[in-house]
Amino acid sequence: MMELLTAVVYFTAIGAGTKSVVSSRSETPLEWIGTSVLYGVGTVGLLGQIAGALAIPLALPFFVALFAAGVVAVLVRKPWPSRVAAKVPVIAYAAMFVTLIPIGVLLLNCVTTPVTDYDGRVTWVLKARAIAREQSITGPFFQGLSSRDAHSHYPLLMPVADAALLEIAHEDDDRAVKPAYALIALGFLLALCAAISAIAPVEVAWLITACVAWLPQFAAAGDGGMLSAYSDVPLIAFTTLALLSILRGTPVALGVELSFVACVKNEGVVVVLALLLFAVLYGGKRSLRRLAVVSCMLAVTVGVLAFWRARVPLEHDENYGSLILGVGKLFSNWPAAARELLSGMADVHAWGLLWPMTVVAFYVAATDRRSRRRVALAAAVSMGLILAAYISAYAVTNWSVSELAVSSANRLLLHCVPFAAVLLALGGSRFIVVDDEEGTTVVRRPLGQLNSTRDAVPDRAP
Repeated sequence: MMELLTAVVYFTAIGAGTKSVVSSRSETPLEWIGTSVLYGVGTVGLLGQIAGALAIPLALPFFVALFAAGVVAVLVRKPWPSRVAAKVPVIAYAAMFVTLIPIGVLLLNCVTTPVTDYDGRVTWVLKARAIAREQSITGPFFQGLSSRDAHSHYPLLMPVADAALLEIAHEDDDRAVKPAYALIALGFLLALCAAISAIAPVEVAWLITACVAWLPQFAAAGDGGMLSAYSDVPLIAFTTLALLSILRGTPVALGVELSFVACVKNEGVVVVLALLLFAVLYGGKRSLRRLAVVSCMLAVTVGVLAFWRARVPLEHDENYGSLILGVGKLFSNWPAAARELLSGMADVHAWGLLWPMTVVAFYVAATDRRSRRRVALAAAVSMGLILAAYISAYAVTNWSVSELAVSSANRLLLHCVPFAAVLLALGGSRFIVVDDEEGTTVVRRPLGQLNSTRDAVPDRAP
């Protein structure tokens, strides 16, 4: 329990401080908690990755300095959540209660069970221990001299954040790092609800959040789910943060969040491109100037990541940069690869009816008025880009495609869930009626007109 409390205080303070610098948007208390935790993990991991690449020791003073800077920023900027009371329908409270059940299981697992999944134990926790021991991301472990460094070129946002908890706790037990993954899963659900609330009423947001919380692939899967120490849930959590910034028009925050996405997993680069595409399609020409600022921030992060990779040998990993040049293999294997990956969407035991419902929701939103069609198209095309990139990776890999699909297809499909949630929100909200108080009059209207303070999906973009 002490490890969980330490992680909550540490990451929330740093995250709230970072948010106060990069964004001034109003937040509800639950949104503030969820996004603060995600910003905290992302900030520690990102700055640690940058500092380590520049040979700055990742020792306890470094992580304490980050905490102190976060506390100072919070006290100076005072980024407290909004206290404005909002009318919440009964159905939203029911969905909240349903969501609390998997969250309760998650927190109980966090305080009673160490890391048990394969990738967590043999990849990410080993890297975190090496960082805490060597205080470097280019030391003997990362040179392959002291132990097997699996996925040696994978970004280190999560291992660095884990190493911070190990250093603070002065121990080497993986129970100290388990809270980071539990808090990220919780933060993801709260950020997802906030992102959906930007384009749909609160009851729709909580209903979709509850459905995602109960997805077997998210809630119960040993590989890539919320109970594991894989990096797939962190990836979709930071992706959701970026979607929230796009929908609410906060470009500086978006630049930071895209850096989180790029540094959490190799697949993050693909998701970053999908998010940029979403921003362009959502905002049109007006978004291009703001995205130039975002791209500059992102270029610095990617440049530092490339600089670090040049100092670490590539071991136990596919070199997709060279494999993708095999154009003949790509085209000949693409149909089989597409079949293997996309067939996972029909796995009811892992996904229920999520993907068929997403297709229906896209059709409903695409036949609605122009503002909804624009957002639906942006989400669908961005999701298509992610799937096409993953299918192409399957097509050129040296692995057996069918064997690779068994071990990774559902985890890769999880990366599309934030975009699917946007489509579900757009399609589902068309059939709901909400109350809109104007003075003393209560107006019942179809929910395509969204919230009372907005008459449609916002036209602004980052």
